[in-house]
Amino acid sequence: MRSRGSPELARDRTVEPDFDLAMETAPRMAVAEGLSDAFRSPETPPFSKTLAHLFGHSAPPQRTAVLNSLMATLGPDAVARQLKKAAIPGADRIAVGRWIEPDLAEDVSPDAVEELAAAAEQRDSRIVDRLAEYYAVQPALIKTLGEPAISVVLAHLRREANEP
Repeated sequence: MRSRGSPELARDRTVEPDFDLAMETAPRMAVAEGLSDAFRSPETPPFSKTLAHLFGHSAPPQRTAVLNSLMATLGPDAVARQLKKAAIPGADRIAVGRWIEPDLAEDVSPDAVEELAAAAEQRDSRIVDRLAEYYAVQPALIKTLGEPAISVVLAHLRREANEP
């Protein structure tokens, strides 16, 4: 197993001005690809931990969207089992053909999302790219990941800008 960055997702203001400037003009897909690179980088915590961090800083509609993306990958039974295991009230309301509602998403902890994200990535690694696309339009949230993740995103954007 490769070495991972510190589990602490601290903010470092040295790259934030460059990131802010890049976000003004960067195409959404380029940002998404950079964030996907950050999710997979050995310089950052694992995807599951990084997603849990983003989830913890997200507003209720964003939290709901993340949970529904994870449910689309894992299926409602697996999500319901994990949320019941985490003692999330209302986990028994998750059913086939229904989406997770914002009131339930509010009760889900980042730790539960970390478990779900690890399982989802194992089942279908494309979940990393799908959630990177989702968060690509959330620069303030991306900045909460700290300097290592921001640096990976910026490096990708610089490579994209230099391609013919």
